[in-house]
Amino acid sequence: VARDLKDTFSEQGDGYAHTFRGFFNMLRIDYVLVDERFETLSYEIPTIASSDHYPVFVRVRLGTPAQ
Repeated sequence: VARDLKDTFSEQGDGYAHTFRGFFNMLRIDYVLVDERFETLSYEIPTIASSDHYPVFVRVRLGTPAQ
């Protein structure tokens, strides 16, 4: 699925992150993948306890199409 796509956490995330509340808070199972035309501006995982998954907030900007 992720072939030729960029992982926004790899672009703008910081340190270690987990998105699943459970299994010792060790799993990042939620990903935001973008095409190379997008620039990742920010990545955040707020610890809001309304689900077994934390939300992932990503800001991206569409750049010019690749040549």
